[in-house]
Amino acid sequence: MTKILPILLGSLLSTAAPALAGAPEHGAPGGGHATQAEAGHATQAEAGHGEGGHHYYTDDDDADGVPNWRDATTGFEPNTETYEVRKLIFHAFNLIILFGILGYFVRRPLKDTLRNRALGIRKELTDSARRRDEAHQRHQDLLARLEQIEQEVQAMAAEAEAEAAQEEKRLIERAEREAIRIAEQAQRSIRDEVTRARNVLRREAVELAIQLAEEKLHNKVSTADQRTLAQDFLASLRPTDGEATHG
Repeated sequence: MTKILPILLGSLLSTAAPALAGAPEHGAPGGGHATQAEAGHATQAEAGHGEGGHHYYTDDDDADGVPNWRDATTGFEPNTETYEVRKLIFHAFNLIILFGILGYFVRRPLKDTLRNRALGIRKELTDSARRRDEAHQRHQDLLARLEQIEQEVQAMAAEAEAEAAQEEKRLIERAEREAIRIAEQAQRSIRDEVTRARNVLRREAVELAIQLAEEKLHNKVSTADQRTLAQDFLASLRPTDGEATHG
């Protein structure tokens, strides 16, 4: 495509070149006639400028019967050629062909370029909207996660407080039970010690009483009384006649 366009432009320019080259040049000198025509042209031009300086398509500055817009000369030489309408139509036709060819070859690439550009813009907008939605969704997820973490932290704090209260209660109950156990054990120990002390005191009192009684008896009972008591005791140990017979 990029190689065809220069070729087409060159061919169209080469076609239009002869027509442009065939137009006579302005300002070419033409002898004494040209001098008179120049003087007349200058006089009429000055008169025209003196009237207000306005020019119209119907003006004929060199008075040769050809309007200025079709006149190829300026009065310095005879008017041999004019810009005819058919030449303008020819050039216009060439331009139309040029624009048509350019439109034919450029339309599809331009259309494809515009379509691709539109698709690219649409894709960019779609990707941007998708990324925006994803970022918004991630933002919402993070907010939900933060809220969930806050709730979990609050729940853990409440659970820790409840466990601490229960542990404190258990420790107090255990300390109370231990204090009760120690008090009961101390009371039992005290009772046992009191009982043991009482038993010791009672035994010592009995022994002391026996000792005192023995001493009293020993002091009051004579030797004869001791002999009599010993005989009576031995007699009490002997079996009676009935018991002997029965035996």
